[in-house]
Order: sequence, then C-alpha cells, then structure tokens
Amino acid sequence: MTVTFNPTRSQITYTAVVQYVESAIFNLDNQQKIQLIPDGYFQPQYSPDGSLLGVMTGVAGYGTDKFILIDTTDGERIVELNVYPSTFAFSNDGDLLFIGLFDTTAPNVDESTGIIHIYRTQDLIDSDAPEPTTILYMERPPHDIVISPDDRFIATTNDNENYQLQIWGVALQT
Repeated sequence: MTVTFNPTRSQITYTAVVQYVESAIFNLDNQQKIQLIPDGYFQPQYSPDGSLLGVMTGVAGYGTDKFILIDTTDGERIVELNVYPSTFAFSNDGDLLFIGLFDTTAPNVDESTGIIHIYRTQDLIDSDAPEPTTILYMERPPHDIVISPDDRFIATTNDNENYQLQIWGVALQT
C-alpha cells in the first residue's frame, strides 16, 4: 500500500500493488472518495499542479506492463501506454513526463537495456496515439529519474551491478 498527498494537499491517494485491495483518491476538502479501477498500482506520483496522477501497473512479483495517467478530478484514465515502465517523473512545471522503460527486445529482463521516453504531458492528454518527443538510451533500465530544480538536467540510476549514475543535459523546452 502506498499513500501520497497531492502538491496542493487537497487530496490523498492510496494505492495497492495487488488488484483485490481498494485503491482510491480521497478529496480532503469535501470528504469524497473517487474509486480507482482495480489494478496493481506501482509508484503513484502526482503532477506538480495535482491535476494528474501517474501510475505504473502490473502484477506484484511479475513487474509492470503499463503506464497510466489518471485525471484526479474524476479518477478517469486519460491514457494507457502498453509499455514496460521501470520508473517515471514529471518535469517541475508538469509540461513534460519522463518514462523509464525496459527494452522489450531483450531475451529476458536481466539482459534488457534501458530507454527513457520524454512526452509532452498535453500530448498524452490530447492524442489517441501519443509519441515521445525525445528518446534516450541507457545500458540498463533506469531505476530512478530525477529532474533538477532548474529543469536543465535529469539524473538517472540503474540497477546493474555498479548502480551507475548518469546525468543528462537536456533542453526541456515545451
């Protein structure tokens, strides 16, 4: 079970990695609960303005197989990407979304290289088939993605035996 406050502190989300445990968004202002579709939710994160909730879904013990963006006003799924995410992060202004992925062409997950897809958040909302604006490649799937406060750099770590840190100078222009 994971509990997360939104940035405006008006909502709290609780999600579970097992499908039979309730997951919901609870509005602290009006005491309303928005039930989320039962799924195995991993690593929930709010967008900086709190209007969106990003989650990875999958089966506990088997990994993740989708990235989902949820509208926090009604709990509706805005987009579902059938990818194998390892982590994700919103830019500081919320205009960009970075999704770290396992390369699915590898014979098994232990040999997978890593990919980071960078999307314009608005493209994910508006498009039926959103495409990343930028793709970065890594030796292993990213374990963490962190964006610098000035949006000039992203830092990633991976889970290979050396736990490598990579710093990317990225022009985060929206």
